[in-house]
Amino acid sequence: LVISLSKVFVGFRWSKGSTSTKILIWLRGQTNNIPTCSNDVTSLINLAYQGFISAKANPTAMPTTPIAAFLGLVFCWLPLRASSLSSTKMSRVFGTSPLARQINFSDAWKASSHSRFCCLTYATQNGWKMPILFEELGMPYDWALVDFSKNEQKSPEFLKINPNGRIPALIDREKNVTVAESGAILEYVCEELQSPLFPSKEMDLQQHLNCKQWLYWQVSGQGPMMGQSMYFNRIAATQGNRDEFSILRFGTEARRCLQMLNDQLEASGGPFVLGRDCTVVDIACFAYAASAYWACVDTSKMKHLNDWLKMLHKRPSFKTGLTIPFARPAFFGPPYATEEEIQTEIGANSAQFKIPEKK
Repeated sequence: LVISLSKVFVGFRWSKGSTSTKILIWLRGQTNNIPTCSNDVTSLINLAYQGFISAKANPTAMPTTPIAAFLGLVFCWLPLRASSLSSTKMSRVFGTSPLARQINFSDAWKASSHSRFCCLTYATQNGWKMPILFEELGMPYDWALVDFSKNEQKSPEFLKINPNGRIPALIDREKNVTVAESGAILEYVCEELQSPLFPSKEMDLQQHLNCKQWLYWQVSGQGPMMGQSMYFNRIAATQGNRDEFSILRFGTEARRCLQMLNDQLEASGGPFVLGRDCTVVDIACFAYAASAYWACVDTSKMKHLNDWLKMLHKRPSFKTGLTIPFARPAFFGPPYATEEEIQTEIGANSAQFKIPEKK
């Protein structure tokens, strides 16, 4: 059967924009991002891909092996992929907390007896920083969802607060001010409340500088590198735009950043990044570090990092903060999410983004 079918392809001219080639390249990108796909299946699709590329260069050749591999793909891979393609939408359940009150985005500026602060956020690694902070502080807070599905982060109302069009942002009704960018928000709230999570210079100059140093490193180093690794592995590649150079580049840098955290935890003696006490650094670094699975970064040999992550996953403030506005356990991989949750999140997460077309 394989040989007979392969003969059909003899003399087939693979044009630059052929639908078959586009489908194959897209499928190739899919296999490398589906955890349930075995290495054997990934090998099949890669073999088929290389075969078709060769066929384009030499159309008269009979690509028997690539066709066999492609048939293996159809019978082995498609059933695995079917369940993850069944839905790209997930049912999201908003989290609750005695400290948190959900309000509409349009009501964010309205005076509230519940809290002076209103968090404008979404369920991302940056978005979870504010709920975790307020839960750790034991401070009541309001929050409003900035709905990505409605592109509200690009709305005129939100752009007035953050021209960069990114969450999170914070409204301080008492001072009638706004602040955007997660690092700036964490610093502002801790300064306003004089919290030891980010001690002032007067409280402890060295700890103040340590917090500032590591916080700035998180927003300029760890966050962007992890985010880019997630993007190229979980979004671009899932949509068929697999860029091996970018995956390697950002994956390497993301791993280096997590290794830095692991080394710092060892040097400080733990259990927190800066030693005995939880600080704003733990809050800033946690969600991205916990998402190593989603960024396809192997942390299996980073003992101190993994011990720290397990501890914070169990810490009530962090555990609750990860549910506001809603939880996405697939980002953290097993054992925090089931295979079904992971597969569904892969499709749902990728569907939120549009990959620019090459010109």
